[in-house]
Amino acid sequence: MNRKRQLIILSLISCLSLLYSNDIQKISQDYVQIVNLWINAEDSYGITLQKVADIDRTLDQLPDSLDKFYWKSRTALLRGQIWFFQEEKKKSIRELEKSQELAKISLDYENYSEGWRLISDAGSFIMLQKGVGYIISHSSDVQKQAEKALELDSTNARAALIVAQGLMNAPRLFGGNKEKGIEMLIDLSRSDNLSDEDRYFILSALGDAFVAIGRTDDAIRNYRMMLSLYPGSTFIQGKLENLQ
Repeated sequence: MNRKRQLIILSLISCLSLLYSNDIQKISQDYVQIVNLWINAEDSYGITLQKVADIDRTLDQLPDSLDKFYWKSRTALLRGQIWFFQEEKKKSIRELEKSQELAKISLDYENYSEGWRLISDAGSFIMLQKGVGYIISHSSDVQKQAEKALELDSTNARAALIVAQGLMNAPRLFGGNKEKGIEMLIDLSRSDNLSDEDRYFILSALGDAFVAIGRTDDAIRNYRMMLSLYPGSTFIQGKLENLQ
């Protein structure tokens, strides 16, 4: 191959890499905006699902890669969460299981923290919908996956959230420790490096934890703080109204 042809090929590869990088960056930006509008109830769940489908169509045009399967796993997880809050159990579980499968494919490219977190996160929402028997047989797997994510990245807040919730919910006989779990949630809520999505789920879990141990005043303060951050969230408004 002559020098000129080599330069042309290298130039084409460079251009394709740049275009791919720009696509992933835009997907990331679009995803953040979609989640923020959903959390704050500025978009209905129907509009949110349409926007997520637009991201998936873009992803489907990209070559297979870790980034592609990572983002497809995240969009499936988001759909699963949306259907969960809409109490559409079958639709939610279908998307959550899809998210797990896509995350597993992404882990074939690299053993990375967020891949394990996605599998664990989807699993935690599946457990909430499949009942006690499923929880007993799968809770240890969900915890191990979250712990694996933390081994690979100790700053993975969502993985730490899953571990904290496991400590809160498990019987002491099986390693549960409500005091330690709530301390973890409080520490996580004080982090300065949280995305809006992470902060929302961590604060929501903290409020629920306060309710579970009878610290109603703390739960009310927590939900009021959440409403100052997400004033349109009807979900948090409902939680607060139930306590007042």
